[in-house]
Amino acid sequence: MTHPPRERAGGTAVLAVVAMLLVLVGGGYAAAYGYAGDTLPRDTEIAGVDVGGLDRADAVATLERALAPRLEQPIAVRADGRTRELTPEQLGLGIDVEASVDAAVRGRSWRPDDLWEHYAGRVRTDPVVSLDRSRLEQTLAGLTADDGPVDAAVTFTRTGVETTPARQGRAVDVDAASRLLAAALLADSQAPVELPVRSVDPDIDDADLQQALQSFANPAMSSSIVLRFGSIPVRLQPRQYAPALSMRPEDGVLVPHVDRQRIARLVADVTADADAPVDATVRLVDGRPQVVPAKPGVDYTPADVADTVTRLLTAPAGEREATVTSTATKPAITTAEARK
Repeated sequence: MTHPPRERAGGTAVLAVVAMLLVLVGGGYAAAYGYAGDTLPRDTEIAGVDVGGLDRADAVATLERALAPRLEQPIAVRADGRTRELTPEQLGLGIDVEASVDAAVRGRSWRPDDLWEHYAGRVRTDPVVSLDRSRLEQTLAGLTADDGPVDAAVTFTRTGVETTPARQGRAVDVDAASRLLAAALLADSQAPVELPVRSVDPDIDDADLQQALQSFANPAMSSSIVLRFGSIPVRLQPRQYAPALSMRPEDGVLVPHVDRQRIARLVADVTADADAPVDATVRLVDGRPQVVPAKPGVDYTPADVADTVTRLLTAPAGEREATVTSTATKPAITTAEARK
């Protein structure tokens, strides 16, 4: 004998219970999902600091407090046989607390395994180290036994050409040092950090120096040059124009430079009485008036003088004379006017 009505009632009750369980489970799952999105995984440590289950703001504040003493603790460094203690700030090192927390936060996910990891997983991570490279380079520059490489140089004096030979230098390898120092900051170790030191070549070496001597310095000081302003010759000796000459490093070579204003002043001193126009005058000779002819002057620009000087400095013997582009200046009283 069958009882259909009871079976239908029992089946309905079971479905209701299953539905309720699904709602409860689903609601709990949704709640777990929502809570996970606002907090760090339950078992999370950053640099050994427990920040598990905290929201981002609380985790940042907790980490800042815990790591503040570490950022004040000096780090012993050794380079080129010398040991110094420097603070992380002097070395350009810091800890980006916000980035460190962000690296430990897991994004929201409906995947069961991700939620399991959030509540049951274990996260151990190092903080994110920030680096001010320019500050680090500045500090490391003073750690070696010398001041770095020395470029070869040419100096012009009134007695001739003087040279400074190139010299290799020694410097801390900044890239390697930055990695070692970041690791030392994270390790919070008292042991000195041995910084690698490498040889550094100068930008201007002795080969560049020889090229500069042959192409400019020696020819420039070999003999005098003559500038002509109209019919007026001005001879300049090497001892006179040497202070206006220099060779400067540019892109790995020594480049000649001529101080235009200094050359212009030098020429003006030499030609002070020769390049100014002279008025015609009348004077008595043996009781009779005679006309002293006027003399025109010349006018020139410092740029034209410097260009001419620069060109003549490397000219060979016998070709170290040239006319400077100039304009004639008339006297106030001409010879014709004086005769009248």
